[in-house]
Amino acid sequence: MKVNTKLLLFLLLLSIFIPNLFNIRLIGMNLTFGRTVVIAIFLFCLCKDNGRIFFRHKLESITVIIFGCWLTYGILLMMLTKSMHKAAAKELINIFFGVLIIYCMIRLIGDSKEMLDCAVVFTEKLIMFCVLVGIYEIITGRHLAASIFCDLNHIKSLTEIYGNINFHQATGFQYGTNDFSAFLTFFFPVFLLKDRRGICDYLVIGGIAFICAVNSSTLCILTIILSIAFYLIKEKRVKARHIIGIAISFIVLYAVLAWVRARYGNTFSLTAELQNHLYNYQKGNGSSYKRFWTYVQSILIGIDTFFLGIGPANFSNYIISGSYRKVLLNPHNLWLEIFTEYGALIMVCYVTLLFVIFRKAGHIYKRYGIQKALLIQMMLMGYLIVGIVPSTFISYWYQWILVALGISAIKMYETKKKGGYRAQYEKVQYNRAGL
Repeated sequence: MKVNTKLLLFLLLLSIFIPNLFNIRLIGMNLTFGRTVVIAIFLFCLCKDNGRIFFRHKLESITVIIFGCWLTYGILLMMLTKSMHKAAAKELINIFFGVLIIYCMIRLIGDSKEMLDCAVVFTEKLIMFCVLVGIYEIITGRHLAASIFCDLNHIKSLTEIYGNINFHQATGFQYGTNDFSAFLTFFFPVFLLKDRRGICDYLVIGGIAFICAVNSSTLCILTIILSIAFYLIKEKRVKARHIIGIAISFIVLYAVLAWVRARYGNTFSLTAELQNHLYNYQKGNGSSYKRFWTYVQSILIGIDTFFLGIGPANFSNYIISGSYRKVLLNPHNLWLEIFTEYGALIMVCYVTLLFVIFRKAGHIYKRYGIQKALLIQMMLMGYLIVGIVPSTFISYWYQWILVALGISAIKMYETKKKGGYRAQYEKVQYNRAGL
């Protein structure tokens, strides 16, 4: 593989992880690092293919059709519901860039197992860097400019409600603590599924759990536990040293967590958090109570609009203008966000696409033991849960990495292929056996 293709793949992933590395105002638009890189790589792919867009697998075509319908229907709803505002346009633009990201990743990976491995390795390195940034924030209490802890207006409002604010939490390159925890949890399986794990990998596993604990992200901690359980059940090559390594990671995690608790006052106990959520719900207060009634109202909105959708980024406006119970101004759930804003049909199409990827990946892993296939399954499982952690998830670019990796892996190892990919897989297995 050419070095420049690997470089482009790394730049693409870097632009997804840190899209606001720079932000230039140009002709009334924000030209960010992420948008610049994605557009440039898309144009590169077009030039490489002589100005034509290629779909070499039916799943690629289906994906583009689904996203094309999603965007078209979103624009139509925006005009029909008269919800043509900045937030709506921004959401549709982010979904459009999601299509470009999926296409660019698939084209850069191509039919090469080496490039697929590179995509995973680059992701690992970037996540390691993000974990280091998060731990630095927890220890020092200092944060990047994009952090909620640097938003003076928000800090003022939180101070009025809660009093003193604990700055010794982590937001990384995201806005809020839950955003960052969801981001790390989304990629957590990458470090579980490696042919050769080292001490560094186990430290990252513990580091991700540590950050989620300090941030009091209960759902993320539960997702990590479920991911490990799923891994131990499904993985065909689990050895005693793997289990011991994971156990040691969590022992170190709790030791460091105890130190942070003693020094900065951060406290986290999974059982205590769950009891607290239950207590607050029974008292008619707390995030769990508010989320529950927001979910109920989201379903009522779907019924009220005949499951057709209220338009992009229009949930808060619809709640304020209607006779709905005033709880949260955001669905706080990716799936209900798609359901309320774009309707039941778009949500069913997208969920079906994810289910097809999950099923095909499971078939590949069951038959051939391909680690990348199990990785896709585990990331999809986590995606279902972490999608309800932040206040909004639909505009996060990193979620499209999962779709691109899933399609690339299926395209490469799908058993229905009579030659090419299957022959390549057999060659890899032959070399691994040392024959």
